[in-house]
Amino acid sequence: MRRITIATMGTSLTAGNYENRFWQPQLAALLETKTSHPITVRNFGIGGGTSANGLASIGSFLPARPEILTIEYSMNDSGGSLTLAQSRANAISIINQFRAQDPDIMIYMLVMTPIVPGTGGFIARPNLVWYYDVYRQMAADPSLNVGLIDNYLDWPQPPTTGLLPDGLHPLIADMNQRLVPRIATVLAPAITARFG
Repeated sequence: MRRITIATMGTSLTAGNYENRFWQPQLAALLETKTSHPITVRNFGIGGGTSANGLASIGSFLPARPEILTIEYSMNDSGGSLTLAQSRANAISIINQFRAQDPDIMIYMLVMTPIVPGTGGFIARPNLVWYYDVYRQMAADPSLNVGLIDNYLDWPQPPTTGLLPDGLHPLIADMNQRLVPRIATVLAPAITARFG
């Protein structure tokens, strides 16, 4: 079976570099079970990164030549340095550069967790849901040809510090229970449909 490479671009929620909360190995293992394909998941997350940082670093990500790409920057884009329009434009530029390399790449916009109300992360990102909606709108635009993996409602509303201890970052056990299965539910049938 063909080996499938998945590139994950995003913030610390993707990077997992806070207390070694890396969910990519669990995703690879689950997808291998569901598809019978060998799976490599490359972690291109940037702790504290925005879509502007991802775009600036794209030259080091393109050589991975993934069959699948996930993009997750809403959390930090909503922190005040980027407007909604800038967040969208950066994401589209990332999409276009990967598509220029491989027109058949499958790209998914990744909507992540809510934030615990009253915490510092919440106060710094009062408009997070608007930035998540940008990704939902992009996925609904047929001209962009991107999918959506929406993990937001897989978390209690509102969430508690029991699930997100610092108000922002889930524990790895909860990422593996809530995020990884959601991604696999979307990607596994797409992989099977495309690659058998």
